[in-house]
Amino acid sequence: MERGVTRYYQLGGWGFAIRPPQDSRDLETIRKRIFIDKEGGELVLGIKKSGTCHILLTRRQAESLASNEPTPSEATEFESLSPIIFRNVGELQRKLDWLKPKSLNDVRDTSKANKSYQDDGQTGLERGQFENTRVFYRVLQNELDPAKFDLASTSWKDTVNVVSFCYNVWKRDFRGPDDRKKSPKILEIGWCEAYTPTLDRERAKAACHIMISDNQHLLNLDLPKNSEEDKKKTQDSRDTQLPQPTQRTDWKQKYERTNYEYDNHGPTQVCDQKTAAQKVRDLFQNSAKPVVLLVHDGPKGGPSAIDVLKFLQVDVSQWEYSCEDELRQPNKNPLKSLLRDVRAPPTPQPRQAQNDPRRPYDQRRRSQSPRRGEVRPRHRSPPPTPPRRLAPVYVVDVKSMYQAVLGTEDGADSVFSMTKRLQEIYDLFLPRGPNAGNESFYLVEIFRQIARRGPIDEQKDEWTLRPPTPPPSSGDDFINDVSDYGGSDDSD
Repeated sequence: MERGVTRYYQLGGWGFAIRPPQDSRDLETIRKRIFIDKEGGELVLGIKKSGTCHILLTRRQAESLASNEPTPSEATEFESLSPIIFRNVGELQRKLDWLKPKSLNDVRDTSKANKSYQDDGQTGLERGQFENTRVFYRVLQNELDPAKFDLASTSWKDTVNVVSFCYNVWKRDFRGPDDRKKSPKILEIGWCEAYTPTLDRERAKAACHIMISDNQHLLNLDLPKNSEEDKKKTQDSRDTQLPQPTQRTDWKQKYERTNYEYDNHGPTQVCDQKTAAQKVRDLFQNSAKPVVLLVHDGPKGGPSAIDVLKFLQVDVSQWEYSCEDELRQPNKNPLKSLLRDVRAPPTPQPRQAQNDPRRPYDQRRRSQSPRRGEVRPRHRSPPPTPPRRLAPVYVVDVKSMYQAVLGTEDGADSVFSMTKRLQEIYDLFLPRGPNAGNESFYLVEIFRQIARRGPIDEQKDEWTLRPPTPPPSSGDDFINDVSDYGGSDDSD
């Protein structure tokens, strides 16, 4: 195991430190020296904040190929450092060809792999977060060498909890966006505490599904296009002006909120909002362990998971999260904080000579010998390094993982629609309709399946996509968005 690896050496690509292989003889050298006579092996994939990807070698690997020490890259230059497996040197060659710029004299990366990732730092953060989920999952499984990927202490892996949280809000909320975010009309919530380290859906530690009794009179029906009458409704429209329970049909009653399929963890609870909020607060406040919280960050125009949790009076002030927040800049790569401990080290103070005039006068000495009658103070050892302080919760938006790997927003509007879009997930659950309790299980499985697979640029080919759900009718994005955050026409 390679310890203390903090520098990496880029193999091939624009601005390389190690020249890429030029012929079969070079490839054979890599096979012998890097893959230790095996057909293939594991290298490091680095994603920078711009979004560009790079194949990296450790110091030992670089020394085996270069006669002189090449220019290194610091680990801090990368949003993520994750494993990439090459089954043979031919796969490595194809990857390096994809990373090859059109000209070595180009002032920017013009390779097919990276030419579209030059200025958009947001994309790089999301790509880095995606790769860090792969690292997180492999740490849980003891599948990688922490030092090789510049990881901080991974002692948390034996105590970390992985929890998913889902929610459904009323989609026919005609108030303005700010009101919908600050005081969402929550219909139901659900959560699942996954079994660690495997995240096996059949072995969940605990789960809960709660319907909010305060809002049982609010319905999410098939939504027609906005009528002129709807558009004229004001922000202070009263609930009595909106659709009534008599419009609800039996099959909608069955397939929307009451089809909880995991009641082996307890039946659906019907609680008032105050009681439900306390249960959610207890979920986080009673845990002395760090939590990785999986969420779907809501549809366009609707409240985010953080909005809902804050409305339920959950204290998120010390959390690391990627969800949008108007009060502070969110950390778009929260798992990086957990994995690599990105806090800046204290700035070392320069040593000053004993008689340096910048030292306080009473600290200067003309001689190193103690004065008569003076007792020289004992040498004190430096204080021990304080234990690493973890955030209580690291929030991961699984929706952004889905969009990052597939490169599309089709089917991303809800947990239910993502489950329907991904054939491998759909076949596991055969979902019948939106339900926050069921979706908390779906969300864990989507996260697990994405995290256990290959790197971001190769993983799309590992998925089979079902036909997308027909687009919703035109109009307000939130009101007409068909999703488990309100829609009910997603059932097959």
